[in-house]
Amino acid sequence: MQGAHKNYMSIGVSVRTTKFAARNNGIGVRQESNPQSPTAYSSVRYVAFGDNRMRNNKPTYKMIKKTLLIFAIGLLIVLHSCTDGTKIQISSFSDGPYILDRPDSSLIIFQNRDYSFDSIKVANSDLDKTEFTCDFDSIDCPPFTFRLKKDKIISVDSISVPDKLIAISDIEGNFEKYYQLLLANKVIDTNYNWIFGNGQLVIVGDLVDRGEYVTQCLWLTYHLEQEAEKSGGKVHYLLGNHEQIVLLGYDVYCAPKYHRNYETMQKGINQLFSEETELGKWLVEKNSILKSGDMVFVHGGISPEILKYDLSLKKINTEIRRDIATQDFETDESVFLLTELGILWYRGLIESTEDYDKISETELDSVLAYLDCNTIAVGHTPVDSISKDFQGKVIRLDVDHYENSSALIIENEKMYIADTNGNRKEF
Repeated sequence: MQGAHKNYMSIGVSVRTTKFAARNNGIGVRQESNPQSPTAYSSVRYVAFGDNRMRNNKPTYKMIKKTLLIFAIGLLIVLHSCTDGTKIQISSFSDGPYILDRPDSSLIIFQNRDYSFDSIKVANSDLDKTEFTCDFDSIDCPPFTFRLKKDKIISVDSISVPDKLIAISDIEGNFEKYYQLLLANKVIDTNYNWIFGNGQLVIVGDLVDRGEYVTQCLWLTYHLEQEAEKSGGKVHYLLGNHEQIVLLGYDVYCAPKYHRNYETMQKGINQLFSEETELGKWLVEKNSILKSGDMVFVHGGISPEILKYDLSLKKINTEIRRDIATQDFETDESVFLLTELGILWYRGLIESTEDYDKISETELDSVLAYLDCNTIAVGHTPVDSISKDFQGKVIRLDVDHYENSSALIIENEKMYIADTNGNRKEF
């Protein structure tokens, strides 16, 4: 075995799959201490290696028998590690991980540093010992780790006015700016720890599509949702029209990278974000509208058409969750809510379109009275900078994060526009 040690390939994951090992003409699992892991854990890391001496020689019965014996020993080591309290580590580079539910185990699909994909199965009883890492290839952001949530975090329809709130809209896979906004405005530290105390983070839709780091944006939000709860804070991730598109199984707005990756994995977006995946079942639980004091946050906008229906905030959120989950639009309300005049798609608070005119102030006042609020904050329709309309009754949040990334901060009942350097301008 000594000669094989110099040939092992670290993969940053607990167990290398047989598919990868077979490509290297030898299968093995070696236990290796991980000096980078926190001292609080008794951590181990597993790597696979191939014996290069086998590559140009026809395998003999003795060699095959030896390989199978090595694999069996390695498997016993892995099984022991999953029952003795040690931590399992899975790292995914550039995309993923994707976690697919199975009856007794979860299938974890991860990307390697050579941009290939592999997968492993982790027993469901071992998921609480599994630590996942998201890493990056071409942006200057440190990797971050997360664990799967143990308890369901309930989305709420309304909150009282918090001491501090930050609202960000339409990140669309731009992880670098998402990270910079959160870091510069002291929502997180450089290690992705929540430092916003009892503050509220509101994502006003469209974390997904277009950009290169969609899964990382989702997993970071997933992680911060758990961390915020521990400090008395809250993450409110509201669905946008692009979340609806993804959850319905369409990849038309994905970056080219994802089309290549889906082909490599031989899985479609409908499989990777179904309710049988961790991200899919997490997303489909999200709300679409939130009221904070006298302000309503919603991705698209509120059309005057809403006046025809009897829709509370709770009913809006429940209806949209049900409709997206079942893909069955049973009622007039569901058709209204999830089409062009619905709250994920409507642009009329900001501009006219081919199909309808911009809302009038009289109509807007009727909508505000219907919702019992004074202000509606929306994303979806791009503007040059975060700005107000209708004497502050509408706040427009969808900016180009590549050119002018910014967020709305409300602190001690004052509003500010904040950028990726932590600069604030009273709003």
